[in-house]
Amino acid sequence: YHHQINNERTTTTVTNNMLAPRKRIQSTAPNTALSGAEVQPSIERDGKTMRRPASKTTYYVALLTLLVVAAALYLLSNNEDSLLLYSTSNEYFSKNKAGPRFVSVVIPSVVDPPHRHRRVQAIVETWAEGAHALIVVHNASQEYPNAPDASIWDAEKKNQEPVDKTRFPQVLQLPSNITMADNDGFQRLEYVIRHVYYQQHADFILLVNDHSYVIPSHLCHYLYDKSPGDDLYAGRAMKNPGTIFNSGAAGYLLSRATMAKLLDIWDQGEQCQANQGWMRSNPDLVVAQCLQDVLHIAALDSRESGKFHRFHSYGLVRTVLAAVDEWYTNVHDRFQNVPGFDESYRTLLNGTDCCSRETISFHYVEYKETRALYEIRERLLKEQSMTDSQLLAFVIDTWPKKDLGGYSFRLPTDNEQQMKQLLSVLRKMSTRDLETTC
Repeated sequence: YHHQINNERTTTTVTNNMLAPRKRIQSTAPNTALSGAEVQPSIERDGKTMRRPASKTTYYVALLTLLVVAAALYLLSNNEDSLLLYSTSNEYFSKNKAGPRFVSVVIPSVVDPPHRHRRVQAIVETWAEGAHALIVVHNASQEYPNAPDASIWDAEKKNQEPVDKTRFPQVLQLPSNITMADNDGFQRLEYVIRHVYYQQHADFILLVNDHSYVIPSHLCHYLYDKSPGDDLYAGRAMKNPGTIFNSGAAGYLLSRATMAKLLDIWDQGEQCQANQGWMRSNPDLVVAQCLQDVLHIAALDSRESGKFHRFHSYGLVRTVLAAVDEWYTNVHDRFQNVPGFDESYRTLLNGTDCCSRETISFHYVEYKETRALYEIRERLLKEQSMTDSQLLAFVIDTWPKKDLGGYSFRLPTDNEQQMKQLLSVLRKMSTRDLETTC
């Protein structure tokens, strides 16, 4: 048995045989030691028949056996997660095995689907491995033509699984009944969460899409003191009238405990269902409403030091310049007298204060910008002593001049102050003390 103790990632396996009542069997064999050792023959001493004393090894083995049994019973009785029962109508899903600390699920973006393969390939070549990326596809040959067969999960192809489940990135081929249509969005999200929980057994899931850029080491750093047994719904919190939700663009985290509760409520089939067209095409809002109104799990303020955001719904340049749309300003300004959020959450910071040094994600990042961000951070991590002029030259040379995407901005090279702020943000997000794996 392995168990969650003090945030260490382990699991308990419970089989039907363990839960079934045991029959008492009357043994006809001679008494034996608890270890199963044979009865020692008797000897004679001073005219008396005496039994040969058992060896010390026998007693040690017996004691160890008792300790193991006692520990197993204790862990079984205290592991609430292992005792939760879920629907297993789909035999493709299993449960309760040790898995990765987290899995980053890359869901198909609704923006520019025809060029998804370029974004996916850029993600695979940069942050995918460190972020334990699971690339979700409807048609692998179109969306990720270079996907190795050994990395694919495919329930419709004789339950195909990756050859090495510890290696990332991996690919999740969706079943044919889940299409790319917007109204299949909820069904796709539910399938993905169910897969990560039952098949990959992850402690946490990060839900992003193929326009996202993720910094894996900062995600590890953020999760360092988080327990998968505690509820967690973290990302870029926004507020609509009546609902606080995390931006699907910036990406959001769910803990294993929270995934379990969602799956349980979905399996019951009465609450938290996407029964209307707009709900099926806005699955992140369905999840947010379910967590808030039914499961009473609140989105939290994920900022560093209660000031600097870790999750961003725009790319680096627009975030530094605070060049955002009006709706984005509004969903922050509504955080007035909201428990867990102070008044500072209502104000979007710009310049060097725009972003945490522990930034986890950006959004609206096209494939060339993904490679640029990765190359710049790698260079800074290797050469911490780069001068400002050296960094400026490298950034200008590396940053794409075209194919930025409709939601991205070019570098503000004509504004010296803004360029200095952008370089400062790149520096503070690229320090060795935050480089870690998990």
